[in-house]
Amino acid sequence: MVLNTRGWKCNCCGETEPLFLELDHVNGDGGEHRRTVGTNLMVWIIKNKFPTTIQLLCSNCNKGRFINGGVCPHRKKEVLKGVVNVHGEIQICVSLKHLIGLEEHDKDKEKEQKLNDRMMVVNKDGDVWVFPVKEIHGIHHVHPDLFQNVPVTISKSKSTFTKEIFKWEDKHVALLDDELLFYSLKRSIQ
Repeated sequence: MVLNTRGWKCNCCGETEPLFLELDHVNGDGGEHRRTVGTNLMVWIIKNKFPTTIQLLCSNCNKGRFINGGVCPHRKKEVLKGVVNVHGEIQICVSLKHLIGLEEHDKDKEKEQKLNDRMMVVNKDGDVWVFPVKEIHGIHHVHPDLFQNVPVTISKSKSTFTKEIFKWEDKHVALLDDELLFYSLKRSIQ
């Protein structure tokens, strides 16, 4: 039943052999959670309508996350794109898309190949990060009254980087938790 709701595949590498699939707590709090609910984890999952805080991973990815500080070795490779030359200095280039876990469509893959020449450079506490981007709309100040709470479907998902959302040009935009984001980036490339 749980496998049916999760697509019968590893959330990281796509492994589909049911004998290899295991339940994993997305936030890494499985031990604490099992102490709370006891041996009835499956009952808890069903009663709570298969929350997004539980995911399916294959044995390799699950163990890899445990050993690698919460980051599967597959993800680590995807986050680190390489190095780039920015005004004569070599900087690390990372993929926020892979860190945050954004899904991409076939059209996005085609566009990414054409638009890789756009980069955004961010300096956070002396660390310089370079991200490939599709669009840059500039720097905008958003009045705090425009921020809205994050919907539960987002706040409980595997991408926990969203602090608040706001509406801009008829779109909902996520305000990311910069402390958590850059902490996770550092851990993902070590």
